[in-house]
Amino acid sequence: MRYATGRMDVNSTFPLLYSQAQCNLDLPPGDCWECLYHIQSTTKSFLNQQLGEWIAGMWCNLRYSPRPFYEGQPMKQVTWSDPTTNMMIPQRHVIKVLIITTVVLPLASFFCFMIWFRLIKRHVTGVHKL
Repeated sequence: MRYATGRMDVNSTFPLLYSQAQCNLDLPPGDCWECLYHIQSTTKSFLNQQLGEWIAGMWCNLRYSPRPFYEGQPMKQVTWSDPTTNMMIPQRHVIKVLIITTVVLPLASFFCFMIWFRLIKRHVTGVHKL
């Protein structure tokens, strides 16, 4: 089995959460991520109701609990960050994309058209001079 362990420290009102994800060894990495993503999206509906769960699929499983259930240190530690900060990053990215598509691309298209137009005009003028 492939596996990874983690610990998530959300905030002082929510307890530490330990987790372990596993996939069958013969499952390709892309399929493993897809399986775990499906389980993780299913877990979101349970997370508010219970603080310990083991969700098993045919090829992968996910377990989380407020108490450590594995030995050693977690492979990944996640800490809580301010959600407003996380939300601003995609908005900035969207604004950059919008500026590029609404300003830069039309300007580039205009300049390409002008260059093409001058080349055609030179070609036509050159043909008439002969």
